[in-house]
Amino acid sequence: MPPLARSVGRKSASTRSRKSIWNTKVGICWRGTRATRSHASWCELVEPTARLDRYVFACGPWLGRIFPDVIGSRVQSTRQEVIYFGTPAGDDRFIEPRLPVWVEAGDRFIYGIPGNLHRGFKVADDGRGPAFDPTDGDRTPSPDLERALRAFLTRRFPALTEAPVLGAEVCQYENSPDGHFIIDRHPAMPDVWIAGGGSGHGYKMGPALGELLARQVREDGSPDPFFALARFVARG
Repeated sequence: MPPLARSVGRKSASTRSRKSIWNTKVGICWRGTRATRSHASWCELVEPTARLDRYVFACGPWLGRIFPDVIGSRVQSTRQEVIYFGTPAGDDRFIEPRLPVWVEAGDRFIYGIPGNLHRGFKVADDGRGPAFDPTDGDRTPSPDLERALRAFLTRRFPALTEAPVLGAEVCQYENSPDGHFIIDRHPAMPDVWIAGGGSGHGYKMGPALGELLARQVREDGSPDPFFALARFVARG
């Protein structure tokens, strides 16, 4: 479950009873979902026949497919790869607490995270990759990227020049047009909230965004204009 959905889920009422401290039933929908007619009447993984007060769709790169008219191409999925390199045995220079999370913002935006629970020295290029199908896209790591990141390590971390590759992942970013989050009500279905557009920042901001979204949903609040869908209409 995505961080936004998980956080709201902890703060939401049961989908089976209206008895809760907020007296609000909230459905958390993150895959295999659809909204119909004037309100979202069905939500897989919550309860097929549930009638809820609020519905939250935090569907990552699939958000545009679920809401083609409201979101559509406003959330674009791009292919993003990360590689985990092995560090020399007994050498603690490349793990926390001796090495922090780092970034080099030059011609390319390269970042790294040490340690990773002993998975390896994580290195990735934050630049937006090519368009990517999150359902059927090829998740085979690219040898070209490995060569490029190894060349970077040779320059910035010479001790890791010959470091073995311990693992690699092909992930995706769900990019909004301006790189900011989308947290808003569906314009035609006020009981439906949409949350997405992480643009590569969703995971690390998940706790704060989950808190914000949970508060707005349970208090029936107004969306923050900074995250609202109206900003895209205003810009044309």
